Amino acid sequence: MIQQLREHSQNIFFKCLLGFIAITFVISFGIGTFFGDRKEVLAKVNSKELLLKEYQQFYSQQLEIFRNRFGANADQLAEQLNLRQQVLQELINRHLLIDAAQKEGFLVTDEELRDHIHSRTHFHKNGNFDFDTYQQILKQNRLTVSDYEDELRIDIMAQKYQTAFLQGIVISDAEVDLFYKSENEQFDVSYLYFDPAAFIDQVSYTPEELQKFYEANPKKFEQPKQYKIDYFTLTLDQFKDTAVVKERAIARYYDKNIEKYTTPAEVKARHILIKAGSDMAEEEKLAKQKRAEEIWFELKEKGNFEELAKQYSEDFSKDNGGELGWFKPGEMVASFETAAFALEPGQISDVVESPFGFHIIRVDEKKPGNVQQLEEVRTEIEETLKEARAEKKLNLEYSRLEQRMQQEKDLAAIAKSFNRIATATDFFDQTSIIPGLGSARALVDELKLRKVGDYGRLKRNPVQGYIFYKISKIKEPSTQPFDLVKEEVIQIAKEKKAQIMAAEVAQKAANTLTDSSSLESIAKSHQLTVKQTSFKANTTEIPGIGNDPEFLKNVLSLKAPQKFGGSQYQGKTYLFHLDKREVPKDDNLENTRNAIRQRLLTKLRRAFSAKDMKRLRASAKIEILNPYFNNTTTGT
Repeated sequence: MIQQLREHSQNIFFKCLLGFIAITFVISFGIGTFFGDRKEVLAKVNSKELLLKEYQQFYSQQLEIFRNRFGANADQLAEQLNLRQQVLQELINRHLLIDAAQKEGFLVTDEELRDHIHSRTHFHKNGNFDFDTYQQILKQNRLTVSDYEDELRIDIMAQKYQTAFLQGIVISDAEVDLFYKSENEQFDVSYLYFDPAAFIDQVSYTPEELQKFYEANPKKFEQPKQYKIDYFTLTLDQFKDTAVVKERAIARYYDKNIEKYTTPAEVKARHILIKAGSDMAEEEKLAKQKRAEEIWFELKEKGNFEELAKQYSEDFSKDNGGELGWFKPGEMVASFETAAFALEPGQISDVVESPFGFHIIRVDEKKPGNVQQLEEVRTEIEETLKEARAEKKLNLEYSRLEQRMQQEKDLAAIAKSFNRIATATDFFDQTSIIPGLGSARALVDELKLRKVGDYGRLKRNPVQGYIFYKISKIKEPSTQPFDLVKEEVIQIAKEKKAQIMAAEVAQKAANTLTDSSSLESIAKSHQLTVKQTSFKANTTEIPGIGNDPEFLKNVLSLKAPQKFGGSQYQGKTYLFHLDKREVPKDDNLENTRNAIRQRLLTKLRRAFSAKDMKRLRASAKIEILNPYFNNTTTGT
């Protein structure tokens, strides 16, 4: 079962994850532009209608979460994930689950519904369910009690269906042990690397061999697909000059972000700490407090804080006479901070208790806090707000221009309407640097699925500028003439032959491997160095070697230490000796096994849920009615 999970991890679990993201985080894509009537039916799922109202409610609930999580990258990420389509698909999935639950006869009693509502802590007051709080929260979210309870009843019913469907799924002890071993088994290996570079000088080729190598490897000397486009860019600066910022907006921003313009007070202090944890017995804790008080009296008598800190303090600062350096409010625990900021330079506190124990604090220096006045930062705030308004306008034009380009089909005229000039590029590929645009890699990724005559756009950093383009020409990939790439042919052919020579030498050396000293003797005769590495069975990057699945597979195939092996991968050849193979002792093994069992159970449940959803979709009649959602592929 574990092996099957690994084989499908790249599809089932990724889809589950993407589905989770889609159902949890949604970003605005101008919903008001595309939908008018609030009773519009977006889709039909079997005999049920999925309404615009349902979509908008879900959308509005998740919008703020998505923006809070991803900030300035939210729009771009939403576009990349095609979240508008993902959200619709997840709502369709919900309808299918509800339909399946109803067909299976699942019901939710009034008592179950009440218990579920009463268990939700956000409806609690003083630790108990409070009906007034319940009503108030629903009202704040623009929900009636009846609407909320109807939807909640449906969700609980669907949840009961899923719970029943997934009952009986178990992870055996053998599977837990296998997974634990795959995550924790340690391999210590000695190895030799036969570097092809050491054989380059021994390689020679005849002209005929070079020609043959060139003809046998056309892909290595291929000119990638190339593009020519006409384009113009819109940047942040183009909209800043026309952005108007009113005085009240500046004042409001200043008040809202006053902490940005506040330099907090700072204190430079020393302390003597007598440690006492919260789990310490009361009698022992009192003894620690008494010890701190004795030091305080000794300090009052002798007055040498640094020396007493070195002598008595029980933390890292003791070697520096208790010095803690400068700190601001919020950087120390509350009791310590309150005492320190109440002192003047040179003053010593009483004994102060904190979660770490008992402190005696001396303040050496203080810096007063400072608040910049609005007039001092007005220009900075105005610039910030202008940029924000300019970016909003830039993004608005970005959303509008795709449709406008398709309709008007005149890139030059559109560019002129923004006082821009459409520019033609030379042919470029993904490795090119385009004058005025920079690296072409992201642009080529955008162009790959398009054809000559297509219009498109590419969102980049707003300072760089968003690109609006039309593809004028495309050159399909072609093998470059031999004379043009002759030096490259020579270099690649020599490297290939050097790799073969290195592998042949390694193979001959492998025949002499007999005991643990053999690697050393081979290293000496070939002027190599025996190296060591350690890794676990589930690693991908082997220290000192990197990502080499053949090396990993061949080491894992050795059943016991004192065994030799070798590997070849992407021109790299190794001989190795398995020095040690063991599963380290785990003092908390039972808890570790329980955690592994829960992880495997979660993954397996997700896999079965995905499979069941695929079954439900295959037997369902799903009709997407709104054309805005029909312009991209539907599916899970």
